[in-house]
Amino acid sequence: MDIAALSYEIENTDSQKLYNEIDSVLKTEKTTLNNCKINYSKLDPLGDIIEKDGKIYRGIKPEKIDFFKRLYSTGILQTLAKNEILPNFNLTTFKTIAHPLIIEIEKLRIIPPAFWSYSMLRQEAIFKLQLIELLNCFNYTLIDGHPFNSVFKNNKPVFIDFGSIIEGNKSQYAKKEILQYNAFSMLMLENNNIFARPFLYSKNFNTLPLIPTEKSKEYKKLFVKK
Repeated sequence: MDIAALSYEIENTDSQKLYNEIDSVLKTEKTTLNNCKINYSKLDPLGDIIEKDGKIYRGIKPEKIDFFKRLYSTGILQTLAKNEILPNFNLTTFKTIAHPLIIEIEKLRIIPPAFWSYSMLRQEAIFKLQLIELLNCFNYTLIDGHPFNSVFKNNKPVFIDFGSIIEGNKSQYAKKEILQYNAFSMLMLENNNIFARPFLYSKNFNTLPLIPTEKSKEYKKLFVKK
């Protein structure tokens, strides 16, 4: 990921044009999206995943409309999607009772992290660390760092959870999860530990006896250039 080039592209975004674009969509009379499956989430601050006719949508909650307008207007989402860091997406004129704004998101094949190779776990971890660094440049960060928010497209990771992007650049929780999931799983795989795969299935790291820290020798060994 070329952070400098991406930053330059975002900085040169016509923010007013994007603001007018999303503002226009919000003011447009909407069509209610009926007979759809809504996966309500109490944990996702942005909204809920909606499925209809084989397509994937994300419904934005009313209280998050202003936040999403600000984020959309920065050009961050568009730049990341254009460079296949996020999935492609489009604003729609659909709505539901709970979602005044709905975006359509590119449908990608999901292979659970439990089936990833060591190199995929490593590649995805570095990818997220770089994504966090890029977002921090614009006072945004990720709220989640676990690998279940990523898929692989053309042998490269794509971050699929728009709802994980939040304002502020101080939170270290996403980096903690990269350590807990990616780094620990890599350590187990490297040592042929039979619990590496079940660990990635369970999403449960609370009972693990060892969590590598960012300054530990084990952690540094995982991400040094080989």
